[in-house]
Amino acid sequence: MKILTKQQLLFLLEGKADDAFLDEDYVSALFDRYGDEYYRGQYTEPLELCVENPNWDDWRKNGKLPRKGYQMDKDWRR
Repeated sequence: MKILTKQQLLFLLEGKADDAFLDEDYVSALFDRYGDEYYRGQYTEPLELCVENPNWDDWRKNGKLPRKGYQMDKDWRR
C-alpha cells in the first residue's frame, strides 16, 4: 500500500498554485511518484514502512520523516 504522511503531502502541495484544482489523476500521480510502501498483515496490526521512496532520502537523513520499519498505530486512518 502506498502512503504519504501528512507532512509529505503538505510539502508536495506547497508548490501548487492556490487556485489550482487537484484532480484524481494529480493526487494519484503524487502517491505513485512519492509514496512509501507500507505493509500490513491484518487490519488490526499496525502498518509498517517496508520500502522507502528515495525521493525523501534527504529528509530521512535529517530525521524529519520515519525510516524503514516505522509502524503506524492501528488508528492511522483518523
